[in-house]
Amino acid sequence: MFTVYGLAGRVVSGDIEQLARSDAVQALARVRAAAAVGRGAEVAGAALQPVQAGLTSQSEARPVVVRQALAQYEGAPDREHPLSRVRAVMSSPAFCLSGGMSIDEAWQALQRRGLGQAPVLSADGRLIGLLLRGELLPPSLMGSADLPNPWHWQHLLTETVEQHMLSPVPGASPQTSLRQLARLLLDLRLPGLPVVDEAGGVTGFVSRSDLLKALAHEPPLDLWG
Repeated sequence: MFTVYGLAGRVVSGDIEQLARSDAVQALARVRAAAAVGRGAEVAGAALQPVQAGLTSQSEARPVVVRQALAQYEGAPDREHPLSRVRAVMSSPAFCLSGGMSIDEAWQALQRRGLGQAPVLSADGRLIGLLLRGELLPPSLMGSADLPNPWHWQHLLTETVEQHMLSPVPGASPQTSLRQLARLLLDLRLPGLPVVDEAGGVTGFVSRSDLLKALAHEPPLDLWG
């Protein structure tokens, strides 16, 4: 189960198929696909076409090895293992940012903790977005003749997190299956997702690194559940 949150609060809840029909999630997918094209990322050139039909149609844009792996997950038998749900691998508590923080404050806070992203909360503690540190300085601009003047960065640092975060953004529940989580991360090209309770409060964060650590140190990890 996933729930999408934005500045106005809860947008939509449901499984990954229901999210694929959500205008908010499709809009986020288009943004992520466009960003991937700008970075020259893998499969980026093919990503913009299938996204118009929803997340589920993006399977054709994935590398062959990814499609084969997901096909195995989809067709695998239904069986339970100790590590089959998000709650088993998530990091908790999660470090969160405030939407009113400056980019300078947020950047330094993430850097001190060695984090590349963090959920963004409203003043009353609700999830409203996700800030990705790497996207504040797009790699496509590095070494480019179009690199903005220094005043651009000085101005950027004074702007707020709310102005640069991804929103609306999905949040996973602790009961979400790891297979569905992995699928959504692939579809949206996100490094991780917040884990939220029913009130929209952030109880943890699960990243691709958390999944890899679980594979390496906490076997068995069940992506079929």
